[in-house]
Amino acid sequence: MIFRDGFASHGNNRNFQQHIRDDSCASGSRDSTILRLSQILMSLII
Repeated sequence: MIFRDGFASHGNNRNFQQHIRDDSCASGSRDSTILRLSQILMSLII
């Protein structure tokens, strides 16, 4: 459960530009330390 276990990031890359371009997220290098809460929350609603 998310609320019991919390959220975990893919890595320790704090570059926001790479994150918003999706270079460091799931489709890229997967080393972003920034969480995509909007995508996580939308998957809970749908």
